[in-house]
Amino acid sequence: GKYRVCIIDTSPVNPVRADSVLIEIVQSEAFEIDLKYRFSLAYSMDYDFIVWINPRSDSHTIRLIHSVSMNIMKLNPRVSVFQFIPFNLGPSKFKYSPSGLMLHALSGTLGFTGKTHAAKGEVGYPHPPTNLLQTPILGIAIANELNLHLMGNSEPKYKLHSLLDDFIYSTYFPVTYRNNGNWNEPQGQNMLDGGTPFYDIYKAKDNEEANSTYLAVGPIETKFFKVFVDELPVPGKTKKYLIQNQHNPKEYHKMKKIISKALMTKTADDWDKIYHDKDAVTAKI
Repeated sequence: GKYRVCIIDTSPVNPVRADSVLIEIVQSEAFEIDLKYRFSLAYSMDYDFIVWINPRSDSHTIRLIHSVSMNIMKLNPRVSVFQFIPFNLGPSKFKYSPSGLMLHALSGTLGFTGKTHAAKGEVGYPHPPTNLLQTPILGIAIANELNLHLMGNSEPKYKLHSLLDDFIYSTYFPVTYRNNGNWNEPQGQNMLDGGTPFYDIYKAKDNEEANSTYLAVGPIETKFFKVFVDELPVPGKTKKYLIQNQHNPKEYHKMKKIISKALMTKTADDWDKIYHDKDAVTAKI
C-alpha cells in the first residue's frame, strides 16, 4: 500500500499559497497525503511520515516542535519526521526566520517581480509570482526528502531541513529569464509577474459559503491553456481567439478582460470542481 504522509502547516493562514498545488506536487503512487493545520498526538500513530512546514519565526517554537517530534517517534516507532524551517539554526546572519517575502527582497528578485497594486489602492490583493513560486519549491523539497528516505535504508529518523538550501531554485528562473532579455518590461507586465492572461490570479464570484475568493491560473504551456479555456463559459469563437493569441502580447489586455468576466460567473469552489482531474493548472486560493 501507499505510505501515509501528514503535512502539518503551522503557519498563519496565507490566502495566497495554493495548498492544493503543494499536495499535487508531493502526491505520487508511493504516498497518500493529508494536510492539517493543527496537530494532535491522537492521530500520530496513523502515519509513516510527519512533515512540519512553515513554523513560527522564533527559534523557541521550532525547538518546541522538535521536542514534540521526538515524542511522536517514541509513540510510533515506525514514523519518520521532517521539520522544514525557513532559516538555519546554526551559524547564520538571521537571528529570526525571514519570511519568503523577505528572502525575495534580499535576493533582489522582489525588485522586479510581482505587481504594483499600491498605486491602485489594491494592497493585499493576491498576486504572482512571489508567493506562488514558493509553493512548488516547498513541494519539491518535501517530495525529495520522502523519496530519498525510501531510497536509503528507510529506518525511522528525524531531520531538520532548512528551506534556505532550496531558495536558490525559486530565484534562479526569474533572474535567468531577466538576464536573457525576457523580463524587461515594467513590473507587472512580464510573463510571470501577472502580465499575461495565462499566469495570473483572478477574482471569482463572491459567495458567503465559498472557502476561497480567487483562482490561481498558470497554464503556461499551450496544451494546458487549451484545457483551461475549454471550460470557460464563452462562445467557441472566443475560445479559438484566446488559444490563437496566447503568445500575442498585443491581445493580453482584451484576453484578461474576457477571462476575468468568465471566471466571475462561478465561485472559486465551483471552478475547483470543474477543473478537478483536468490538466488546466489552476488552484483556488
